[in-house]
Amino acid sequence: MSTPDKALLLAAKNGDVIGVRAQLDAGADVRYTDKLERTSLHWASSKGHLGVIKLLLAHGADIDPPNRYGKTPLLIASENGHFDIVMELLAHDADPSREDKFGNTPILVASEAGSLDIVKALLGRGVDFNSQNQNGDTALLCALTENQVDIVEELFVHGATTDITLQDGMSSLTAAIAKGQLKLIKALLAHGASVNFVDKMGQPPLLLALEKGYCDIFYELLSQGTSVNVDLSDKTGNTPLLCALEKRLFDIVHDLLTHNASANLSDELGKTPLQVACSFEEDHIDIVGELLTHGATVDKADKYGKTPLLIAVKAGNLNIARKLLNHGASINLADKNHDTPLLLAIKEGHLEILKALLAHGADIDRLIHWPHSSLNYESSIRYSSLSDRVDYKAYNPKEEKTPLSFAVQKGNVDIVNALLAHGARVDKINKASLLLAAEEGYFDIFEVILAHDARFNALDEFGNTLLLLATEKKRFDVVKGLVERGTPIHLTDTDGKTPVLPVLEIIPAEDMNYWKKPFYNRHIYRDNFDFEHSPSDLEAHTKAPQLLVSPKRLSEIIRKVEHDLDFDGNGVDIDIVNMYCTTPLLLASEKGYVDIVSELLDHGGDVNMPNKNGQTPLVLACINGHLDTVKMLLVHGAAVDQPDKNGNAALLLTSERGHVEILKIILAAGADINRKNNEGKSAMDVGNDDVKVIISTFEDAAIISRGNEKTARDIYSIKTAIEFLQNGSDYTHQIMPDLQATASSIFSQACEIEVHRESVLTVVLMIDRIIRHYAVKGCIEDNFTLEHALKDVVNFFQAILESTQIWKIQLNDPQELSKIENVASNLIHLQDSLQHATKNFNLDLNVQVMGSMEDLSDKFASTMDKMKDLDRFLQQFWTKSEEGQRIDELSEIVVQLQRGLEHYQRQLVLRNVSQNNDLELLVKSSQDKIINLVNEIRKSHEIPNSFRIDTSETWILSSKEVEFDPSDMSTVLGRGGYGTVFKGKYFGQAVAVKRFDQIFLPDSADAEKAIGKEIKAWKNISHKPYILSLVGVCTKIPVPILVSELCKTNIRRFIRDNPETLLPLVCQFAKGLETMHVEGIIHRDLKGDNVLITFQNTVAISDFGLGRTVTSLEKTTIAGTKAGTLNWMSPEQYFKPRSVTTKSDVWSFGMTLWEILCNDTPFRGASQEEYETSIFRKEDDRPEKPENLDCKLQPLWTLITMCWKLDPSKRPSAVEIVNFLEDHYSPKINSRTMDQTISKTTSKVEHLPIVKKTRPCEIM
Repeated sequence: MSTPDKALLLAAKNGDVIGVRAQLDAGADVRYTDKLERTSLHWASSKGHLGVIKLLLAHGADIDPPNRYGKTPLLIASENGHFDIVMELLAHDADPSREDKFGNTPILVASEAGSLDIVKALLGRGVDFNSQNQNGDTALLCALTENQVDIVEELFVHGATTDITLQDGMSSLTAAIAKGQLKLIKALLAHGASVNFVDKMGQPPLLLALEKGYCDIFYELLSQGTSVNVDLSDKTGNTPLLCALEKRLFDIVHDLLTHNASANLSDELGKTPLQVACSFEEDHIDIVGELLTHGATVDKADKYGKTPLLIAVKAGNLNIARKLLNHGASINLADKNHDTPLLLAIKEGHLEILKALLAHGADIDRLIHWPHSSLNYESSIRYSSLSDRVDYKAYNPKEEKTPLSFAVQKGNVDIVNALLAHGARVDKINKASLLLAAEEGYFDIFEVILAHDARFNALDEFGNTLLLLATEKKRFDVVKGLVERGTPIHLTDTDGKTPVLPVLEIIPAEDMNYWKKPFYNRHIYRDNFDFEHSPSDLEAHTKAPQLLVSPKRLSEIIRKVEHDLDFDGNGVDIDIVNMYCTTPLLLASEKGYVDIVSELLDHGGDVNMPNKNGQTPLVLACINGHLDTVKMLLVHGAAVDQPDKNGNAALLLTSERGHVEILKIILAAGADINRKNNEGKSAMDVGNDDVKVIISTFEDAAIISRGNEKTARDIYSIKTAIEFLQNGSDYTHQIMPDLQATASSIFSQACEIEVHRESVLTVVLMIDRIIRHYAVKGCIEDNFTLEHALKDVVNFFQAILESTQIWKIQLNDPQELSKIENVASNLIHLQDSLQHATKNFNLDLNVQVMGSMEDLSDKFASTMDKMKDLDRFLQQFWTKSEEGQRIDELSEIVVQLQRGLEHYQRQLVLRNVSQNNDLELLVKSSQDKIINLVNEIRKSHEIPNSFRIDTSETWILSSKEVEFDPSDMSTVLGRGGYGTVFKGKYFGQAVAVKRFDQIFLPDSADAEKAIGKEIKAWKNISHKPYILSLVGVCTKIPVPILVSELCKTNIRRFIRDNPETLLPLVCQFAKGLETMHVEGIIHRDLKGDNVLITFQNTVAISDFGLGRTVTSLEKTTIAGTKAGTLNWMSPEQYFKPRSVTTKSDVWSFGMTLWEILCNDTPFRGASQEEYETSIFRKEDDRPEKPENLDCKLQPLWTLITMCWKLDPSKRPSAVEIVNFLEDHYSPKINSRTMDQTISKTTSKVEHLPIVKKTRPCEIM
């Protein structure tokens, strides 16, 4: 490259005519180009230097040379509004129609820039003003988009087409309507734009104006007279009348009806104008009347069967409901959910409407039927597992409800009274109203219904009594009221058993007309009923009777038993059972309702009465882990060793489920440790390691309490160790304040450490025993060795916390693995130090923490549950209504299993859990089952390509393992343009959870395709320094969520509170940006809120690429929406979002540095017009330099001003920024980087011999 050539370009760029002439005289090549193939003529045309252009042309410069993007000097001059230069170039025969690589012509860019003179000059040259660029834009469309009215008029004068279609499918008229450009709309209409032209988006102009709320535009369109089709609808069937009603534009509604708009046209959901008017919370009866006057059909229903009357009733509009009734609305017409107007009034609690409906003859005892299978019905009522109770292929009963039963369930006593006053029957259905009141716990309604002669001991179709239902629902007031109403009935048979109704084992006979029923309590049935079998036949079935009884006959039997049970009119039987042989006490014990258990026992409930499986209340309470209930039952004399039908007593079942606290209570109550069940197994055989330790050491407890003999090593699970430490803080007040503070610090640190959990907790349990010893024995003498050992623990634990970024650890990195092993060595050393410091104490420190299956179940609770329930899910796979839903649910399980297995393997390497072969086999078995199902599906169905068994995309997470509560405002970490961030957990570890509130994605495959590139790029570098660690994204749910590392704050707040960290953190920020740009990633939304500070006090850049991803995924995307935040956005990103480069991030980097320095938002309060006309156009419109800026920070200010240059090419790259900071601040950023924080921890652990004074950052 010769010097004259370079100098010529620079002189042309600066408008230096003398310099240009000198370089040309020196032999400079007038055709020479820079890297972007720009000649001197390009630069002069861009900057508006007419004298230079004339000189270049005089020296033979090519008139139409294209640069790298195909732009000629004429196009560039037209784009920048340089009229004199355009005329000069045209005078030298520049091609006025030549396109660049994107199809842009001079007239198109001039129209967009608003250069009317240039447009006229080009039109005078006869250019094609209707030609389109690659985006489908024409000169007219560009002028419309930029609201260039004068240019639009000029183009119309020359015959521009009005009804053309944009790239996004909108017409010129609808595009102008969408932007509210009334002047342009008038111009378009004046030049023949059709008011009824429906573009590719299916948007009629009249409807679009209403949807946007532009009433002035609406009336302008309506003024076109009879040519306007006021009933023209969009693709969803929405009409102007429907839209006006939904927006409460009642004047427009009146005008549309005046223009003969149809009052009966409905949208794709069947919604009519009358239905919309009836749904208003306000009582706009005049609108309803006007619609009825214009012929609205009073009973027309929508897709869901909802009529105007149903809608008015639900909305609580009494006057509208009356008007509809007076116009002949059908009063008993039900929707597809079987809701009549009367039922809706009850459900919504509209008493006055209910009275009006009753006055018009609504059916007060109308029966509504919902068919259910026995399995589905029972699943919704009581049991989660019915394999031993109900055959899922059995007869399908129907649930029946009346208006009164609905009112009872709603708990509205006024409505109940109104219905009863109009003659509603209290026992119309099997589940009588009194039973419902008891089940729901509405004691006031219960009393009202009793006053109307309801049967006191009525049974529902499953044999449930009032007392049993109230118990099941934990309605303590009802239970208490029932048991206090009289002496219990004690009907017993010859075996001394209380009445037992048939166990519901519905097994269809071949003709489906009979039920197979086992009967007990032959005393009652033999004495009161004349069975189809002879008495001898009945006796033959006494041991295992199997009588065939028709459904009709069974109903008669139930009613007869009800009569027997109610013979004294007011007694309540405490121990009556339902068809499942469940008494109220059994049910309350199973649920853990200890207050109800106490009440029932106080009123004579049988504490040892078993269910059909032989399980007593104590056994059920033990199985379900209800510690307080177990204590209550034992106090009332529960038999601790009474077995069930399989020979399992309370001790064995408690051991099997690992309820260690209950286990200790049962052992203390005298349970037989050696008792075996029918299979020959004892509690020791079925218990986990924790259980076995407790049982094996139980008999040695007396020895431990008597003397100082040391026991065998005590073994804790991780869960029990943490619970033990959390519950053991009561004694710390008895020790010295310094020792108390040290102990508390160690305990809290241990709960946060996420490596070597077992060894860390073992150290803490050893310290716990030492502290307990001090609390009991007192501080007899100073122990400097112990004090030193405890400080070593504090310092080392703190070093782990401050130097460990758990999500950044690469498990395939030998150096990382070595650091993990180094932690293990230090922990062993700490244990040895504690043993040495207490060697003169009579103290047992033989304790160990070992991860158990229970720990894994806690960490992987959702995954474990899914694997246990997998068979049921796979059996029901084909019952799902939509194939897409089935595939998504199957994909979710595949992802859940794979991520769960990966997380378990990660915890193994981090030494947080012990290897568990059972878990690994369970995962493998579950995956095999899914593969087998998929292979079966492939035989008859086509599976989408998006479905994958291997789940190789590691960034795709299962939402089932992400825990966060959107309703808990205390967990909200922040809100932004893309969504809300919550504090949550992923596999039990604290994380940040970002919910994208503006996105709704019913198709997960589309979501993964749309965001895959950006998210994958982030995931691939999230382990690198100064980049926020991305865990992944949940895409199998309609509203996606992103899971990432949890941080403490953002860079702006942190530096505000810690100003000495400014330079180190800025350098880290720059290095993080460099990492991204080296990988070819553009952030697009850099700002202080997206530069976070970790708990290790290091920078973590977050959310890169999300701006573009979210913009493309938003359920309602506004035309022209750009990724990024305006205050930090570069000019090129604003004007041409698709042309952003890494230099666009540099502009945002500079704005973020200013934000950090000034603790303020750049360009606060600036309008969008200021951005478009000044900030993004001029070099001198920038944020002000901070007052009293430290002179040492002057280089930093220089860097900031370099970053926000208008020309991206003049801005430094991220690499150059890092070099600049190192050149100017090398001593400070090397000595005061966030290694400074780590260096503080070095002094805390350097005296540990095994650490050998390594830097703590090398520990992890």
